[in-house]
Amino acid sequence: MPANLEVFNRLLKNKNEVLSALTGADALAILEREKGRIDSIVSDINMPDMDGISFYKAVALKFSGLEKRIVFVTGGLFTPETIDFLKTIPNRCLEKPFDYEELLGILSQWTGFCAKV
Repeated sequence: MPANLEVFNRLLKNKNEVLSALTGADALAILEREKGRIDSIVSDINMPDMDGISFYKAVALKFSGLEKRIVFVTGGLFTPETIDFLKTIPNRCLEKPFDYEELLGILSQWTGFCAKV
């Protein structure tokens, strides 16, 4: 898990400030500290302490609207509950390995991220 986080940091820090968390609880603490002033969130759908569904709902409850700017990533391990959840939300879910340019393109709609052309 930390290796994946390091890859995301290197990729995304080229253009913008990146705040990193290893767990959903840590991510929520960062959102609290920043008072929700976050442009977008990249989150694994399967986290050790909190799944993406719980994280999405917590963000929606505390920072209404920010949940729409979560991009989920996954290694492809889906429970039936996760599959149903992803069908009910507009958020993108990218399966690993994915094209980082695609991720940058998605993030660019909310931030100053620029995908390479």
